[in-house]
Amino acid sequence: MTSLKDKGAICKRCADFYVKHPLVKDEVLGGERHKDSHYGSPVECAFPNGVFNTNNWGCFTMGELRDFFYTEEGEKHYWRDDMKNASLGVIPIPEECDLSGYVVMSWYKDRGRTGQAWVFNDEEPPHPITLKETEAIIEALQPKLSKKIKEVKALIREARIDELEELIAVWNDVLFNRRTPDIAKPAIKRIKADVEKRLREIRNE
Repeated sequence: MTSLKDKGAICKRCADFYVKHPLVKDEVLGGERHKDSHYGSPVECAFPNGVFNTNNWGCFTMGELRDFFYTEEGEKHYWRDDMKNASLGVIPIPEECDLSGYVVMSWYKDRGRTGQAWVFNDEEPPHPITLKETEAIIEALQPKLSKKIKEVKALIREARIDELEELIAVWNDVLFNRRTPDIAKPAIKRIKADVEKRLREIRNE
């Protein structure tokens, strides 16, 4: 089996996932899968040795950076074309970071692989984003990401019991749908858990 040691230097989020869900033999489909995990394919970190690599899948650090495009501000910097040109996202690098310019990213639909992730500015040639740069940008963007999560939780608190039950049914279908991107499932599971918790609270009131 492929071990965490075999993966070399990868981001902490992916490394923690490998520790919690080591690879085991897939007796049904063949190959390898993560133990006790919904991930259908082994996670491939986007930052082997600290620099972005196009050979990635389900990287948790890259996934967190892509979460920016699900915020109100991020939607203004996101273009999607599932037929030909794939998706393009542009993140203005926050002032809190040591570097300046933009992160330009591309991926297909909402799937786990990020095709490109480059830093552009007016003073230097573009370069693949590094893990250190990505971590700094995520930290700077965190208040915006946290605000979005709070908005979702506020909606959950205000929902009626029938609306919550309907949401759980929908998300169960989404989680077990093979078309649902692996990278989206952890966030869906977290929100579904919040809905179930709120539903229990209402029933006990």
